[in-house]
Formats: sequence, C-alpha cells, structure tokens
Amino acid sequence: MVIPQHETQAASVMMMVNVGSREENSKNTGVSHFIEHLLFKGTKKYPNTEILSRTLDSVGAEFNAYTSKDHTAYYIKIQHEKLPLAFDVLSDMLYNPLFAAEEIERERGVILEEINMYEDNPIMSSEDLFEQTLFHDGTCLGRQIIGTKKSIAGMTREIILAYQKNWYLPQHVLLVVSGKVPEKEQLKKNIEKMFSKGTLKGRRLHRASYTGTHSKPCVAVKFKDTEQVHIVLGVPGISYAHKDRFALAVANRILGGGMSSRLFINIRERQGLCYYIRSSADSYADAGAWYVRAGLDKSRIHEAITLILKELNRLKTKGVTAKELQEAKDGVRGSTMLQLEDSLSIAQFFGTRKLLTNEIKTPEEVLSAIDGVTIAGIERISGVLLKENKLHLAIIGPFEDAKPFTSLLKL
Repeated sequence: MVIPQHETQAASVMMMVNVGSREENSKNTGVSHFIEHLLFKGTKKYPNTEILSRTLDSVGAEFNAYTSKDHTAYYIKIQHEKLPLAFDVLSDMLYNPLFAAEEIERERGVILEEINMYEDNPIMSSEDLFEQTLFHDGTCLGRQIIGTKKSIAGMTREIILAYQKNWYLPQHVLLVVSGKVPEKEQLKKNIEKMFSKGTLKGRRLHRASYTGTHSKPCVAVKFKDTEQVHIVLGVPGISYAHKDRFALAVANRILGGGMSSRLFINIRERQGLCYYIRSSADSYADAGAWYVRAGLDKSRIHEAITLILKELNRLKTKGVTAKELQEAKDGVRGSTMLQLEDSLSIAQFFGTRKLLTNEIKTPEEVLSAIDGVTIAGIERISGVLLKENKLHLAIIGPFEDAKPFTSLLKL
C-alpha cells in the first residue's frame, strides 16, 4: 500500500504482520512481543543489534515496533533518498532473523524487567487488569500482550521459531509506504527486489475468535500499598469495522476525551476527586472496550466511582446537546487531521484499517463519517453499550476485597 505525500522530505515504511497476542495460547503467551524484540537483535545481513541500529542511526532514521492483540508492526521513518535502505532492513528482519540463543537469553531478561516495570506502575497495569477482567483471563483477548513471568521464563527457542515460521509469511504481511516516494514503477522495483519471496497481502484465512458473555457486573481488585488508587471502569466496546465506530468516537470525546469533557470538568475540576481522568474507546477486529481511567483519592474512592457512573448514566439517558455534538465532532475531526500530517502516522492510519477490515477509507471519507454523526447515533451506541450487566471495574490500591465495590456498579 502506497500513500504519497508531496509536501514532505521524509518517507515511512511500516511492515505489519497480521498476528498478535490473540493467536497465542497458555504455553506461548507473550511470544508475539518476544519476537518483536528479537527481530532487532540480528539478521543475516545485520548480524547484531549494534550493526542494525548503527546502520539506521547513521542516516538519522526513526525506527521501532509495537505488538498489539491483533497485529505486530515494525516501522522506519527515513529521509526519502534512503528509502531502499529501509526496505533492505525490514526485508532482512522478515526473511532472515537469526534468533541467536544468547540474544534470546539476553532479551528474556529485558522482557522480565519490562514486566516488572508494568507491575510497579499502576497506571499501566490497571488497564491490563481491566482487560483481563473484561475479556476473561485466558481467552484470546484476555491474555497480556507482554506475557507473564512464568511464560517468558519458559519461552524456548523452539517455541519462538515455530511461531515465527507459522506466522511470519509473506501472505500475512502488509507493507505500507507513505511520504515522499519514488514514481510508481521505480518504487515497485525497489519493493520487489527486497520482498521477492512471496506476495505481501496482509491477509489470513482465520483469526482466533472471541465471544464474550456478560451477565453481571464484575470487579477485580489488586492490592498495592499506594496513596492514590488507580481504577479502570468500563464496558465491552465495538469492533474496528462497526458501523457506529465514529459515533462512539464522538461520544467518547464528550464523555472523557479531553480537558473540556464531562468527566474532567465534573470529577476533577469541580469535585477535586482525582488527578487524572479520561475515557478511551479501543477497537479490535471483532471486539472492543469503552472505559474510564482515573487516579483517585483513596479516601473518596466510593464517591468518585459513584459520580463516574452517574456521568455514564447521564450520557445514556439524557444524551448530548447540539453544542456538545458539534464541538466533539470538530475535536475528533481536528485530531484526525493532525494525525494525517505525519508520514508514519499516515502509514499506521491506513495500514491498520486495511489489515483489520480489508477496506480503505480515504481521509475525506473518514472526515465525512465523523461529520455524519448525529445525536441519535450517540444515543443508540450509548444505549447499546452502557448496560449495568456489562460493567467491569479494575482497581489497584490498598484494597483486598472486591465486595464493597461490586454494590456500587449500578446504572
């Protein structure tokens, strides 16, 4: 996929592999993320991390990767004249990774420390606890992307190689190029030269399916001796291709998407109950999550949860005003346009949509869909999602018993 930009001197390449943590099982939890780390640790042409990094650093390139539940992506942003170098590095990572035993052992320690970092940071770990509760720990969406200490400690080279051999195939890879790119025929030659071992499609025949059932509110509590309590309160959301995805984006903007949102003004500014509070709507190929995150005064946590739920109920039952709707649409539209200013963001924007839905919406179509959101659309999606039996709450703080909080979950 190629998205030209004529007003920039940079080019970005994103290699998106259509596999993420949802394809793992109890024995190899965290292997997608482990492989993401290892591909930077040596390939046939760039045999160690120093050589690979110096090659890209020497031309001022930005490079990194990330692992999600649905896919894994590797990206390089580089001056446009050096675009063939980006293709060369990424193709060698795809076709010729070394997976040296000593690098696996070294990176095992790095990832275990990364897990420790998450566990020591309740802001980070509270969202993981929420998703384990929402999607149920052990399901394809409930497992932690990073893995567990037990799974990482037991991750053998054989497990890693088997997973890589099964998923890191050309038909599972989508290559997205954006920014200042060569003319079509030259670009095609460059790509075919570096990625000549099969057609890059980014598609696959199956995906581990998730089917959620939510019959009653659920609370998960993790004890940590902190002064500030960190909570995530939310409900199952919608998939990436859902027809109401843009209505949810606008509703989320009104609820807690910024410093003028209902949650920020009413919970933080007027009541002084928290330092941070915001809402987010995440989408996956076949599911999603709509949730509120907050860092709360531990002595007033019951009051804060009650008021957050009151705001959710107000959105569901009272709807939004025409003024709120227009301001939120302008905000979502503006943030989308800013995202499309950068070649790397553009690559991710288009690539994710292609990978998860096999459809491409132009920026104009996306902006038009945002403009088309109505008060009725927000009422519809809020009514569908904000139901009492779907409420899930994750708490990290000086508490051990979930029962006192379960009784609060009422809409």
